[in-house]
Amino acid sequence: MALALGACSRSAPPPAPPAAPAPEPRAALERLVEAYWDESAAERGELRPIDLSGLAAARALEQRYLEALLALPRPNDPEALLTYEVFRREREVALAGFTYPEELFPVNPFDSSPLRLALHAGASDALSSKQAVQWEARAREFARWADQAIVNLRAGEQRGYVLPRVLVEESLVPLAQLSTDTPDNPFNSGLRSPTPGLATAVRQTLLPAYGRLHDFLQHEYLARARSGVSLRDLPLGEAWYAHRIRRYTGQERSVADLHAFGQAEVERLQGRVQALLVETAFPGNLAGYLKALEPASEPDQLESVARYLTQGATAAEAAFGPAPRAPILRAVPVFRVSTADWLEYAPAVPGELDAVLWLNARAGAPDDPLGGGWARVLAAATPGRHLETSSRIAARTLPRFRRFGGDPAFEAGWALYAGAVGEELGLYHDTAARLGPLMAEERCALGMVIDTGLQAQGWTRAQALEYLRAHLPLDGGAAQRVVDRAIALPGEALACGVGLREIRALRAEAQQRLGARFVASEFHAALLAEGALPLDLLAMRLRRWMESAH
Repeated sequence: MALALGACSRSAPPPAPPAAPAPEPRAALERLVEAYWDESAAERGELRPIDLSGLAAARALEQRYLEALLALPRPNDPEALLTYEVFRREREVALAGFTYPEELFPVNPFDSSPLRLALHAGASDALSSKQAVQWEARAREFARWADQAIVNLRAGEQRGYVLPRVLVEESLVPLAQLSTDTPDNPFNSGLRSPTPGLATAVRQTLLPAYGRLHDFLQHEYLARARSGVSLRDLPLGEAWYAHRIRRYTGQERSVADLHAFGQAEVERLQGRVQALLVETAFPGNLAGYLKALEPASEPDQLESVARYLTQGATAAEAAFGPAPRAPILRAVPVFRVSTADWLEYAPAVPGELDAVLWLNARAGAPDDPLGGGWARVLAAATPGRHLETSSRIAARTLPRFRRFGGDPAFEAGWALYAGAVGEELGLYHDTAARLGPLMAEERCALGMVIDTGLQAQGWTRAQALEYLRAHLPLDGGAAQRVVDRAIALPGEALACGVGLREIRALRAEAQQRLGARFVASEFHAALLAEGALPLDLLAMRLRRWMESAH
């Protein structure tokens, strides 16, 4: 009986809790990409990991997030699908990149961690106490990075991965300047701190690290640097270049196709330039025409570019919408004079740095007279890179990896496109101004031919320089900047031509389909609305817009 009573008095088991609803696919995707952004911060700084443990952790991160993405259901709604596709492709390209040992080439004179860190310092204003402490940590981090770079360069020698001699020689100049305790060193001029600790860290830790890297390159590495300049000379070189083509164009394109496209564009643009020169006192003589346009002094150029920034932004509003606040205009630091282009844009780092437009008035390139400077300013600022980047950063409905990153072909193509619309904005009133965008496009096309020629078709540096000078009357320094950048950053020069062709093709399609309903400002808003998308996804998105605009 007791057992029976006990059984009767035992309460019934509580009902099982209802199963938690499966997360809505879009919400799960949003959480995933935001978690990636938080976790991948170390991969985005100036000093990205180049040691074995750091590289292994970075690769594992990419693999883990790609697998997590593929475990999610593929979204049905178009906007979430864009995020899914962009994130998938970025992770796949990043993972493929670990096949090729870029960490064995940690320095070059155009874009590398030592230069990015110094430009960050040069763009800084007076620092808060918190920022000063952060820079003290950066100084220690760079010292470790520089020592690891030396280890990697030695390892590269043993494995057959050695930098071209020309890049080593050109790297010595900025490294020497950045290791010297002078007032114009950006670590002194830019890092104005309320605390004495940062000045000590710069003097005792940061500058000596630059010095160690410089001395190693000069006294040990330079003698063993290679005379060749092509990726195909290296182990896995052909596949490495194919990877970089995909990275910069977003497409798997054959070298022969890209080379032929660049050559055809060079010939087309040369014809248009010659047609414009008929209007001048120098028909058929571009060199003579440009020589007559003497560059202005640095103060005059700064003043003129500042005026162009204001006038260009005002004129662009009708076709592109309200302009963002103009970037800060600054002369490039001394260490960048020999390798910087006439104008270079650096986007803002929210909460830390404003956008900067660097002017290299001392470049001395004859294709950069201020008479043709309009196109360069429009391309770099508004409506070019600055407008595109600022619009993307301000689009808080986009996930952060899309707000603060983008497709290289879209970005470079948009800049060229923006530089060419000055005429329809009513800004190009003379031959010099109308020549500007044509010459910018021709430089892009020449870059495509030179890049593919150097990296895949056996061209020497001398051949590339000869080809460039045969088509543009550049002085020695300007020509070397174009060619040596293609040696240092294979594939980068391909982005502009591929991107411009797609953007122009989409505009022509929209004009044909919409007819009288086509409005340039609405087309541009649709083009920029989802950030810097890969070109095929951009086309898909724009065609949906065309259908809705019918």
